[in-house]
Amino acid sequence: MDAKIVKVPEPAELDRMVYAAFPSWKSYRTVMLKGGLFNTTYTLESDDAPGEKYVLRVGPVRRELLLPYEHYLMDAECWAYEQMRAADIPTSTVVHKDTTKTLLDRDFMIVEFIESTQLNRAEMSESDRYEVFRKVGAYCRKMNEIRTEKFGRAGYIVNGGGYDTWSEYIRSELSEWAGKIREQTTGYYTEEELDEIVSLADRYRDILDEIKVPCFNHCDMWSLNVLLTPADKPDPDGKPDIAAMIDPDRCCMGDPDFELSSGWMMNDAFYDGYGRRMAEDPHTVIRTNIYKMMFLILNGYFMRTQYDDPAPSMQDKERAMRYVEALR
Repeated sequence: MDAKIVKVPEPAELDRMVYAAFPSWKSYRTVMLKGGLFNTTYTLESDDAPGEKYVLRVGPVRRELLLPYEHYLMDAECWAYEQMRAADIPTSTVVHKDTTKTLLDRDFMIVEFIESTQLNRAEMSESDRYEVFRKVGAYCRKMNEIRTEKFGRAGYIVNGGGYDTWSEYIRSELSEWAGKIREQTTGYYTEEELDEIVSLADRYRDILDEIKVPCFNHCDMWSLNVLLTPADKPDPDGKPDIAAMIDPDRCCMGDPDFELSSGWMMNDAFYDGYGRRMAEDPHTVIRTNIYKMMFLILNGYFMRTQYDDPAPSMQDKERAMRYVEALR
């Protein structure tokens, strides 16, 4: 699957980014990491800094295909890392960020390299896997304890935006997504379907606004974004440990059940660490049906426009519209 928004920087562009961050370096070497569908990512080392290793991430091109909040992802990510470290959640350390687009017409950031294995690639016993997922759940609960005064995507909040109520954020986001779907796709959602989707935030305003406290939601919590320590560095009980929870660039402040509605890592072990499961009362079910619909709309848009893979996007649309039907 190819991403239309990913582009390998020219050597001169790499030079500008690296030497802006490390002006004393005389040379450097990079290795491109595979699999990126949004950022172009490299490991970064230099003989001028022996023993040091970094990760360079270069933002997307074709920004007309991005959803509005995606224009501020690196701002959100850097803020999120600061908040997570303050909450004793293991995560990345940023050494340089540039979202001014003055050196090149893309955002970029550099973080310290973390010696680790992604959870999806790790081999372990079932008991060890249970312990890892339990720890992920516990850290997600700690993330929920990070609070702000405003609701909405962190990228908006750190740039002076945000919303006073949860329903305002939901309505704004759905309206923005509907606008991008109209602008960038054909033969996908109908006008009537998009209008009905946006109207859900108004129809269920009072139920959405039962959420009074903006809590941190990672919003991209899946196994690729959980890094495990090397096998020779287990936790005090000899179990695999979590080296870092990464890539919180899509985080938003709102209902903690928004995170749980993704279902990406939520198994028995996760919930044991998290300390609770979602309630099943009628109002919670209505809210989580809206959230599940939103995750499907997002994924479908990405597949159809940013990755040029329309078949899965239609499956996501069909599933999203089943939630719309349940909310009628």
